Amino acid sequence: MVISAVETPWNPWGDSVGVAIRHFAAIGGTPGAIALAVLAAFGEPTVQPEARTRLQRLVDDGIEVPEWVHDLGTAEPISAVMTSDQWDEYVSLFVDYRRPDETIQEVGAAFHPHAWCAAHGFSVRPVTASESRDVAEGHRVASINLAEARALMDHGLAEFDRASLRRIEAADELDGDPDWGEADDDLCLRALIGHFVRLLPSGGELPEAVAPAADRHLIGDDPRADRQFTEAVERFVADRSLAEDASALSDLVLIAAMFANSCWIDDVFRWNPPRVKIFLEQWIPNFGFESGGAHMDSADYRETVEYGFEPIGEWLATLDAALPRWLRLAAERRCHSDELLHANLAAARDSLRELRRKMTGSPVPLTNPPLRFP
Repeated sequence: MVISAVETPWNPWGDSVGVAIRHFAAIGGTPGAIALAVLAAFGEPTVQPEARTRLQRLVDDGIEVPEWVHDLGTAEPISAVMTSDQWDEYVSLFVDYRRPDETIQEVGAAFHPHAWCAAHGFSVRPVTASESRDVAEGHRVASINLAEARALMDHGLAEFDRASLRRIEAADELDGDPDWGEADDDLCLRALIGHFVRLLPSGGELPEAVAPAADRHLIGDDPRADRQFTEAVERFVADRSLAEDASALSDLVLIAAMFANSCWIDDVFRWNPPRVKIFLEQWIPNFGFESGGAHMDSADYRETVEYGFEPIGEWLATLDAALPRWLRLAAERRCHSDELLHANLAAARDSLRELRRKMTGSPVPLTNPPLRFP
């Protein structure tokens, strides 16, 4: 509660640092001293010096503070491991710290592969030396050095902070409160996570699995990649079947490129089953409806849109026919194995049915789409 009252990069509605520190100093006594100690230990670096000064003044004036206050925030990072799924899509990081009483504390975070590698799912918990780490089934575990862990967390927290501010701005535009949902817990732990990250050594590089996150580009920034993309799109459109609408096909190419740019590996030809599922079941409904003034979380997915595209009817018919072609083209461009291609096509079949169910109320077409002649 102390940190949440102060303005931070992810919390612009908090009190100014000066106001908060003066308030806690005015409270005085042991409660005021503890509040200042929390700011001195876990506050942003710009907050800590003045909080320490005010705390020392209270101590010099004879205010008693519990012994544990002097160890607040003290910890030594000792090891870091990164876990990833079989597709190198979902990544988590766990760092162990040794406290002054020799206990071990684990600090963890996941990194959203389809939201610019933003950190989320924060955790801080005590662990024992013999305790096995809770790793999702099928995920690999690899040790990384502490400087790499710092680079990954610095990037993930910066994206988390930007996402928090975007959510606030969106709520302001809609004249409502931010809908934090599961992010509430992450906001409560954000300052604590930031403190532990600052204890890690700096100067490291991002781990290889997520390095592209810091080097993504928009179309137009990389001429060679853009040329490859243009050539692929031209071939993709030229092979259009009679059941595919040209306008809907253009929408598909556009949102596939936008989706890729939001991923930490921004390759529009890189596909795996988790990425296919997110693209079809979350990205397309959100993009279509938010472009048109509705939202996929509304009670009726079929709400009429005012502008942008509406992902129902003939648009879905084009997607049914075109997406498998795009996945095959991508597999050819990136030399994917037959096993990966078949897994992607299977994921697409399932998610296309789910998308159609969300958009139309039925997992299968209710009418045959019209044939289109060039």
